[in-house]
Amino acid sequence: MAGAPVVCAVLRAAINYGTQCRVKGCADLLEVIKATSRYLAGSTKREIFFTFEQVIALRKAAHEDGRPNMALAYALVFETTIRLYDVILELDWSHIDADEVLKFTPTKTERKTGLKVLFPLKLAPMVQEELALYKGEKSGPVILMEGTDRRYSEAYISKLFRGHADAAEIPKEYVARDLRSSGITEARMFGADLGDLSKVAGHSSTQMTSMVYDRAALAAAQRVANIRNDNRTVH
Repeated sequence: MAGAPVVCAVLRAAINYGTQCRVKGCADLLEVIKATSRYLAGSTKREIFFTFEQVIALRKAAHEDGRPNMALAYALVFETTIRLYDVILELDWSHIDADEVLKFTPTKTERKTGLKVLFPLKLAPMVQEELALYKGEKSGPVILMEGTDRRYSEAYISKLFRGHADAAEIPKEYVARDLRSSGITEARMFGADLGDLSKVAGHSSTQMTSMVYDRAALAAAQRVANIRNDNRTVH
């Protein structure tokens, strides 16, 4: 029989889907599960994050698989830190203005804080590389299943990601949702302000950004050590 963490993970996935479908009450229930899951045995913070080079390899694998739209999706998530499922299931060209500024309200915040995220795509090199190759009409959904006018299904996204990750020789423990936290982690490693990152990620506070999405523990320790060492004086 599955343990409590496994049962909770399955329940959380179902409620996550209900939240994306805007089923009444799911968003509130998801927050309750988040608040209580810390007390479950084996519930630990993930430390995994994609490197810049791994995301390049992931995009390359998507292109080799004949899925350039998935390569664009991976680039958008890593660069803008918008959730993968929002990028694929919700993002439309109408969310990108003439100056290539992305303005989007994530599904998790739409019915709570209503916070809108903004990101200048002209400053996202990976996204620019993929847009230069984009051959579709820039209307309706940004990410379509190749050769169709339909979005990908959530189940199919996971299957495609795993295939591309395997082709890119990315370990099995990496999952699609790690792309978002990886973008945040990379920014923190390079010294980005936590308050700025919280705004970019659409969080109402820096606590969520730091506790869940910033995985650069070693980089954080290095920043602290450098500040202490730089300010010490020898008598």
